[in-house]
Amino acid sequence: MEYALSDLIMFTPEVYLRLFIRFNEAVWPVQLLALAAGVAIPVLLTRQSMMARKLAVALLSLAWIACGFGFMGNFYAPINWPVAYFGYAFAGQALLIAAVAGAWQPPVRWSPVGQRGKALIALWLLMLLVLPWLTVAAASDGRALPFFALTPDLTVLGSILATTLVPRAVRWLLLLIPIVWCGFSALTLLALGLPFPIIVPLAGLLAAAVAFFLPDA
Repeated sequence: MEYALSDLIMFTPEVYLRLFIRFNEAVWPVQLLALAAGVAIPVLLTRQSMMARKLAVALLSLAWIACGFGFMGNFYAPINWPVAYFGYAFAGQALLIAAVAGAWQPPVRWSPVGQRGKALIALWLLMLLVLPWLTVAAASDGRALPFFALTPDLTVLGSILATTLVPRAVRWLLLLIPIVWCGFSALTLLALGLPFPIIVPLAGLLAAAVAFFLPDA
């Protein structure tokens, strides 16, 4: 007997997309705070001020925690049991981000702004303002709009982009959990037959590959 990848998924594409609608209705207007944080993080990261970069790191860490224990723990995990464990992994990633930035590689030692900082801002705005509409297109419902800092794929992709400013010696540590999540999410969306939303985790895997080999600025 042969099994397809879709046989391992115990929910339908409609159920998955409905999660975003239910979540948005439950947490409104927290989305406004998430959007503000999403705009602030790349701006703060690309400033030379240590205080600005530390604030960006704090916001990024909070994004992982909010995502892991919010959407993932309370909405996604009940229909996809591995997500519950990823929720804890997201909390661990938040601590790792804080440790790398605060203890091992203080933000003042990160790459200078330059062309890499400008590229980060451009790609971040693409992630923040354009890619969420792929899920809306799949759901045919504007209420299904995902948000950075609240839903996992966008949060992970944004974090991968941010690692390009971190020295390569420790960058790989920050990429491990994001790579595993992107692989898991891409396989799930492939099994569900959702060609638009799968673009986000695939973009995350591509960005992680580039970030892994990208030399220090």
